[in-house]
Amino acid sequence: MADIDYSEIEQEARRGWLEKSNMEKAISLGVLGEPELRKDEKNRFLGEFEERVLLALTMAELGDQGTLEKIEDALRDPRAKTIIIHGDVPFQLVSKYMKLARRYQHNCTVRHNPEFKGQVALVVVSDQAVH
Repeated sequence: MADIDYSEIEQEARRGWLEKSNMEKAISLGVLGEPELRKDEKNRFLGEFEERVLLALTMAELGDQGTLEKIEDALRDPRAKTIIIHGDVPFQLVSKYMKLARRYQHNCTVRHNPEFKGQVALVVVSDQAVH
């Protein structure tokens, strides 16, 4: 996973926001909605920040032998909190992963978002940065 320093980009965005008048801010929020940090990154990882991802699997990898063991290993990690599954994953697989999440007492969520990019079909995430 690439190391990208977003701090400069975020600082520049904040400066630009602070320089706007209250009217410009209100119009911007009304038209564009709330500003979102690292939206492209979150769209690649099913709505999560990359640093919270313990495991990311593509649709092709979901069909591989050994995938369940990889997911179970990630769920055994004490930092693991949730499995998030792309809405395009077939129901038979979703059901299997939901049962696995319940077995380890973790949440499982299916997310549908046309803005998701890339091949990621399933992530196991923490509620804090893991790397």
